[in-house]
Amino acid sequence: MQLEDKNGEEQLRALKANKSAIDNLSGYIDALMIEAYKKIFEEWSIKLGVEFNTFELLHHSNDDNYLKTGIILPYSEKYKIAVLIEQNLQNKNIYYGFGRHHISDQLIPEVKTFCESLLMERELEGWITNDNIWWYCWKYTTVESGYADLVALIKLVQDKMNTN
Repeated sequence: MQLEDKNGEEQLRALKANKSAIDNLSGYIDALMIEAYKKIFEEWSIKLGVEFNTFELLHHSNDDNYLKTGIILPYSEKYKIAVLIEQNLQNKNIYYGFGRHHISDQLIPEVKTFCESLLMERELEGWITNDNIWWYCWKYTTVESGYADLVALIKLVQDKMNTN
């Protein structure tokens, strides 16, 4: 930038111009990252549809703030359970667990009890179970291990349902 040969005003103009260019590049990279995350969730949705083809797929969806995909499992004749993974595009957090997404208008106490009992029986740690209007319980994960975490949870739910 060769700032040392410039007066204060010239330095400031040069710095602002460079900062603007960096900000533009950063915004462009952020947009590319969001597109990559969308592609990952699309791929996960396809894999779930193949691997768990006997269950209802919670199709890959994205809006301005969230990406999500998962499986909807029958819990009883009256209720279903959504086991899904979601990403908040604003803060980039990725989490998976048991949600009420596309299942019911409100949280169902029987489903919450089922989910919490699974966590206790399997001694699964790090789960957030406090009251939330969308989730019975969830856990943070990463894009690198998210799909494997989700599949493992789906298999645990299947196992518990088959033994009850």
